[in-house]
Amino acid sequence: MDIKKAEQILDKYLSGHCTVKEKQTVEEWFDVLPEEELQFDTQNKDRLAKNMKVQIDRKSKRNTVKVWSLNATRWMTAALFLLFVGMGTYLYLNQQPQKKKQQIVQHDVDPGGAKATLLLANGTEIDLTDATKGQLTEEDGIRISKTDDGQLVYKIVSRRNESKKTTKSLSYNEIRTPKGGKYKVILPDSSCVWLNAASSLRYPTRFDDKIRRVELKGEGYFEVYKNKGQVPFIVTTATQQLEVLGTHFNINGYMDESTVKTTLIEGKVRVYGVNEGSTTHLEPKTLIPGQQSQISTKGIQITKVEVAEAVAWKDNFFYFKGTDLTSVMRQLERWYDIEVDYESLPKRKLRGKIPRNVKLSTVLKTIEETSNLEFHWQGRRLMVE
Repeated sequence: MDIKKAEQILDKYLSGHCTVKEKQTVEEWFDVLPEEELQFDTQNKDRLAKNMKVQIDRKSKRNTVKVWSLNATRWMTAALFLLFVGMGTYLYLNQQPQKKKQQIVQHDVDPGGAKATLLLANGTEIDLTDATKGQLTEEDGIRISKTDDGQLVYKIVSRRNESKKTTKSLSYNEIRTPKGGKYKVILPDSSCVWLNAASSLRYPTRFDDKIRRVELKGEGYFEVYKNKGQVPFIVTTATQQLEVLGTHFNINGYMDESTVKTTLIEGKVRVYGVNEGSTTHLEPKTLIPGQQSQISTKGIQITKVEVAEAVAWKDNFFYFKGTDLTSVMRQLERWYDIEVDYESLPKRKLRGKIPRNVKLSTVLKTIEETSNLEFHWQGRRLMVE
């Protein structure tokens, strides 16, 4: 619902031509509007008189009559609130104690961004956050550059002695994102990987002609390049191995999550699981687009999911669809680099879509006003009630 639509509903309400649902929406907003904020404006007397009659008729059923008057600015505020109701995000800031609001703002935290560290095969570390754009280094016939929009790109500039390379002699790089970090890397085979916060990817500076293998910790979104030789692309985590040729998928393999989730967006992948602490392999499963595998101590479970939820982080959104509050808080911890008191967390599931490029206070207020939860700081720890 846009503002124009909201204004139309208000006009229909004043003229007495709104539907039962529209009438209920407007009156619910009036019911929570603080009486001390109401202003009488004689310039709007004629228009507001219509609203007074509606209010009197409604209140007379309970033998109580109150005449309420709103100025034009208040009507615009009402329209904005109706807009948020239509979007499924009803925001009413005045319901929360002012002191807690001020505390949240005073302890505000900026959102994460393009932050990462590159560890070269020779042990050299490069801070990609502060590194200048352009060529960073060249090793093993591979030029490593940082683009204008903050991506890490590998490009083969020399194929000398490439045929002599073996798996044992491959040199490896590793890119690591901190809490509050996110980065995109284009691998030597032109495959693209987006790393979420608190994650790492280890990969060879040059793939051989038999296999393309990388190691992931944390969460990553992959767009694997389908090369002419059909060389398999393997992604390994602590508890699974994924084999693909050319496809788009997301792996959430954080160690503090109860399961490893692989969501297929496009193509076809085969998931091999390994029981933690042993070499016993679980029965492999094949995924098709729209499916997600979850590996736990119970084995590999396959479910149909909404892929937008799994990859929302790549597009800079938090997407909660009946998401457990504990998982929500872990996402906020990683992106805003904060500490949360999990002992105080109530059992609650959240729904909604919130941008990740806003300050933490905006996210917390949105959650507060749509879930009846309250947040406050105790030192550097976020407390939830």
